[in-house]
Amino acid sequence: MVKFRIICVGKTPKGWREEAFEHYRKLIVPFAKLEEISVKEQKIIESAGIENSLRQEGERILKLLSASTHKIALDRKGKHRSSIELCKHFETLYQRFSAFDLIIGGPHGLHCTVLDRADEKMSLSYLTFPHDLAKIVVAEQIYRALSIMNNFPYHK
Repeated sequence: MVKFRIICVGKTPKGWREEAFEHYRKLIVPFAKLEEISVKEQKIIESAGIENSLRQEGERILKLLSASTHKIALDRKGKHRSSIELCKHFETLYQRFSAFDLIIGGPHGLHCTVLDRADEKMSLSYLTFPHDLAKIVVAEQIYRALSIMNNFPYHK
């Protein structure tokens, strides 16, 4: 069974966002395994700056990554895909990989070391989303792609 890990800087607050993510996790279960991993958001200390905070978050993320997974970093400069294009892309990747890491940064994005380690960079939109909302959108798009692949009546 295919496995997706969403690695996200920061925790999702209790409430509707957590419920929305869980909703999609349950829908994905017949097709794949979906795991959520939260990485501690580094507090920005003025004297150290944003770059130092990003570097520390990046180090935490890099420790979680495996050579055997296909790593997709979410980045505003990444490739834009439609839902159908994402589905076809996953179908192609399934021939070589059974595990995927989708990496979502915090308020200031991802450190360059994480972006460099990623196999590809993907953008969800030209808009900017809070990380916890981006996580929901990623889960929904995974479900949408899986439902298209499996001829399940969800995508319209």
